[in-house]
Amino acid sequence: MVLGPETPVDLSLVVPVVVGAHIEAELGDRATAQWLADQLTDELSQREPGLRAVVCTDLWYLNDDRLRSRPAVSVGEPELNAYTAFLADKLPDVYSVKDVLIVQLDLHGVDLVAACWGRDAIATRQAAQAFAERYMTGFCDAVANLMSA
Repeated sequence: MVLGPETPVDLSLVVPVVVGAHIEAELGDRATAQWLADQLTDELSQREPGLRAVVCTDLWYLNDDRLRSRPAVSVGEPELNAYTAFLADKLPDVYSVKDVLIVQLDLHGVDLVAACWGRDAIATRQAAQAFAERYMTGFCDAVANLMSA
């Protein structure tokens, strides 16, 4: 589905994929965030029609109460993404390669948020791929369960 500028977005059906508003994040992490949003949308739409992931900046996300109440995935290192910086000491590491990359996620589904980041854009891409391969199905199941509750 392609939305034009005149198409309103129903934020109750959006899972934000948050990327930093920093120029290095725009250049290095936005493509990864869009790839992950596409993967999430494919999974989510199978469970709940209309549910989709949308890439947005950390500034938009952190300043919009409606988005902050949604399940979300942050992409990019804490130095470039304020949302990742916020989550870094609040979520457990579920997958990591020492000094290279980290995937953080509450596996118990209490907080439906995750962070995927690495020491650079390449490692961040690898973290997002690890999230998609290892945790995305469970994350999407939890999001769909939340929607149907």
